[in-house]
Amino acid sequence: MKRAIILCCLAMALTGSADNAKPAAAGTAQATASADMVKQKMEKIIFSCVDLENANIFTVIRFLNRSGKHYDPDATGITVVSGINKQDMSKLPKFTLKANQVSFAKLLDQLKLNYKIDEGAIVILPGIKEDGK
Repeated sequence: MKRAIILCCLAMALTGSADNAKPAAAGTAQATASADMVKQKMEKIIFSCVDLENANIFTVIRFLNRSGKHYDPDATGITVVSGINKQDMSKLPKFTLKANQVSFAKLLDQLKLNYKIDEGAIVILPGIKEDGK
């Protein structure tokens, strides 16, 4: 019993209260759950027709946001944002892709976009994925 009280007091001294350690763990679990939901939605949204020709990254992002919402069975889509600065943007190629019946996840792979899932959104990162990576 004394050991438990000492450990609790030590935790309070280090964190400021006994409850401060819980939100960080809960926040991590919530972020993981949110990322899992986005990944599930990326598989569920199927684009019936993709026709991008010589499109810049902002056109691609706009397409993903608008068409993703249109083809989403829930009609909510997935938020896609740019995490690319102006210097890195100039290094990106133009995007050309024609595809039918492709999932959101496969579309990102076919466009070779680097991305991460952060706070329930897809953040497009600088650079292009190399084949097989």
